[in-house]
Amino acid sequence: MKESNASLSPAEPEIPLSGGRVTQDVVRVGNTVRRPVNPRSSFIHSVLLHLEKKGVACVPRYLGQDEKDREVITFLSGICPPDLGVFTNEQIGAAMGIVRQCHDALLDFPGCGTDSSGGVLTVCHNDLSPCNFLFTEGSPTALIDWDAACIASPLDDLAYAAWLWLDLGNEDIDAREDGRRIDSMLRAYLLAGNESPWNSCRQTFCTLDCCDFLSRIRRQMQRVGKAVFPSEEQTNATRRWAASCENWLISHSEELIAGMMESRG
Repeated sequence: MKESNASLSPAEPEIPLSGGRVTQDVVRVGNTVRRPVNPRSSFIHSVLLHLEKKGVACVPRYLGQDEKDREVITFLSGICPPDLGVFTNEQIGAAMGIVRQCHDALLDFPGCGTDSSGGVLTVCHNDLSPCNFLFTEGSPTALIDWDAACIASPLDDLAYAAWLWLDLGNEDIDAREDGRRIDSMLRAYLLAGNESPWNSCRQTFCTLDCCDFLSRIRRQMQRVGKAVFPSEEQTNATRRWAASCENWLISHSEELIAGMMESRG
């Protein structure tokens, strides 16, 4: 997958890009972004090339590697939220449309399809925080930072998205309303794309067990709670936050389920 191309040599100043939580030394050069490669880069490049082949324009394109062996991807314009916050149903619906488009396009990526139990597998972004979306005029328009991508159930991607987009664990937000918004988010995802690849699991989404989905959210919190970040301070702070969110989820599970069921009528 490594590719060197003289045309990718920087001809313009390197402008450091801020906001990344894991990858360091990311710079913009003209209309491209240069990032250090890592052991998983080959897989990520294959994913981005597959999405490009499928005509998915809401993700960066992989262009190759420059003379410093950095990966080169296209620069996408937009604004990244600096942190979690309150997002409207319309914003969340737009984000789910992007996620669904990517999931659908990656269903035929090597290793994806269905598992032994008939469940759907696709390449999941695995870090669907609002902070990894670019916003244009207040609406999500692109999904960046695919470093954590892996083959998994789309429900796990959605569980992580529900945690971050709804800021689950924030004591200032009503848990019952969060439950209603979780169901609304899932419905927006289901209705966003081409139904045909999902005929076998449509009923699974429509009758999704609330307890199972909350368990998936909890597992995402536990996953993040085990993550290691560039600094010890960041690692410890993230682990404390993830543990706090998990405790909130456990103590408010009945309210969340009640809200999800109310949304379903």
